[in-house]
Amino acid sequence: MFEKSLILVSLPILFMLHDFEEIVMMKSWAVRNESYLIQRFPRLGRRMVSHFKKFSTSSFALAIAEEFFLLSLITVGAMLSPDWQGPWFGAMLVFTLHLAYHVLTALVLIGRYVVASLTSFLFFPLCIYLISLFFKKFQYRQSRLIFWEFLSFLILVANMIFLHFWLIPHFENWLRKYRFYHND
Repeated sequence: MFEKSLILVSLPILFMLHDFEEIVMMKSWAVRNESYLIQRFPRLGRRMVSHFKKFSTSSFALAIAEEFFLLSLITVGAMLSPDWQGPWFGAMLVFTLHLAYHVLTALVLIGRYVVASLTSFLFFPLCIYLISLFFKKFQYRQSRLIFWEFLSFLILVANMIFLHFWLIPHFENWLRKYRFYHND
């Protein structure tokens, strides 16, 4: 039972360690790499830089806190009920794909350090190992896991759209209105 709990609780722990790197490095990395991104990817680079310049560290951290809350809820559910193990697996798979995206972006697209690529390089093999342990320790039908993989991916995309185009802009407006920060 302890080993199963350790596998399950690894998801929010790894997520938060990975996202600490993103919170700490995002602003300075974006400033340092702005001209490189625009030069390397003229159209996409300008849109990306413009989009991320709108984020304060506070609003970015709020978005990560929302994701952490959801992952923690799924993890607690999976620890209490086998019915939640499918959603947990789907979330773990999506997180692992997210890490792979950072690794590929750093190695292939950008060719240098990308925000959160350090923890991505470290955690990607660990997540693959945890997924294999999940299959050994938990009895779950393959067809149900495929359903949760697909559903988790859709939920992630919807949540990212919500975070980037609703929560963060609204929170930024609220911060400006109440002058809680000065361009961190």
